[in-house]
Amino acid sequence: MSVSNLRRAFQNLLTRLSSLAGFFRTITDGEDVAFSIARVYEKVEASLSKLLDEQEKYADWVALGSVSLDDFVNERLDEVGDWEANFKALRAASKDAEKLPTEVRVDNVCVSLTSMKAAIDEQMRSLQDSLTGSLKRKGEAEKLEVEQFLNDARDMLQMKANSVEEIAEMRAKAKEIVEKQKCMQMLRKKVEEKNKLIRTMGGSTVDINSLNSEWETVEAKLDQHEEHLDAQRSELLEIRHYLR
Repeated sequence: MSVSNLRRAFQNLLTRLSSLAGFFRTITDGEDVAFSIARVYEKVEASLSKLLDEQEKYADWVALGSVSLDDFVNERLDEVGDWEANFKALRAASKDAEKLPTEVRVDNVCVSLTSMKAAIDEQMRSLQDSLTGSLKRKGEAEKLEVEQFLNDARDMLQMKANSVEEIAEMRAKAKEIVEKQKCMQMLRKKVEEKNKLIRTMGGSTVDINSLNSEWETVEAKLDQHEEHLDAQRSELLEIRHYLR
């Protein structure tokens, strides 16, 4: 029950008691009844104010329930270290949550925190799932980016020049691929790092077996590409000489 609902419940109770003939007169010791009723209201409000203070103490614990966890995580995490820090913080928070009391007492009001603790546990499980899910989704996206690079590189490596001019163009494209290769290698490493963390958290990893195999194949062909272009150039020059 919220504090506002509790206030209404108290007010309804006092209203009903006030309507009972002589009820307050028996407990006022000669005081004016209206004054006594006002004093009861003051004490109730004082207790409710204390309850609001208690409620504020636990506001941060239930804050996760007010946001979309997947969106919250996706917008803020990028590097593996971001996930590591959040997993660590989540473990620490889970331990602290276990220490929360099951009830609090304010004056004559006893408030059970069992439902709140259950909600906190559920939110933390949801956050754990969101962290693991976003980590894998990020790894999948990075894998796709590397795969696209490999597809482009493979298409370039399979090209056959029809002129010396096209060989020059292919050399320029190969240079671009080689320059981008370093960046893609770093991205590939990030996927591996994410997989390592996912395994630590007990999740299913991003499948990169075929990616690694294709990477080695493309890398080997890139190393031989210049020789391949020289051979094509020599062949084209021979054909040109023969046609003369």
